Amino acid sequence: MLAALPVAVEQYDTKERKRKVVEIAARHAELLVREVERANGYRLQARQSISETQEKTMKIQFLVAILGLAISITLPTFAQQKETLDPQLRQMIDAFANKYAAAVNKNDAAAIASLYAEDAVFLTSGGPKYGREAIKKFYADLFQQFHISNYTSKADQYSPHDICTAGTETLEIGEWSCTIQGQGGSPVELKGYYSSIYCREGEDWKIKMVSSNTTQ
Repeated sequence: MLAALPVAVEQYDTKERKRKVVEIAARHAELLVREVERANGYRLQARQSISETQEKTMKIQFLVAILGLAISITLPTFAQQKETLDPQLRQMIDAFANKYAAAVNKNDAAAIASLYAEDAVFLTSGGPKYGREAIKKFYADLFQQFHISNYTSKADQYSPHDICTAGTETLEIGEWSCTIQGQGGSPVELKGYYSSIYCREGEDWKIKMVSSNTTQ
């Protein structure tokens, strides 16, 4: 038994060393796998980050391109509008404004109605008035209750705007103001904005549609 002890110890030491070597190798292998996985994870995150960055960059470039396209389309349109402003149409709407103001300041419903087309529409706070006769009645009723004076209107610098390729309709946008006084009341200053559509009837122009608001 004693003679066999050194051999047994030696065998035991050999097996123990092998076991420890195997354990150490396994631990190293496990650590190596973890390091590889971690490295792959970093690479994956880096790729995802690069991919997201590239995607955001592409989106930004796309939006910039779209914005540039929109600007390139819009700016020439406004430029063309200003460059192609018809001076004769501008003279027409300015002269029309003077006629309208003269009729209103005279409180003449018939004269005002004569400036409208037969099938014109006049939008009021009480609802739309359809046709020349209805517009005439509206003003006649208005003048029975109020006296209007100092009426003026002025188209903006970009008017008129062509709204028909045939050149038979045009849009005017501008500001108006007047003094209105009820029976036994004090005069009140009013002003606002308006838009008018004109249509050509032979050699003359008539108001096709008017809408306005009051800001004061």
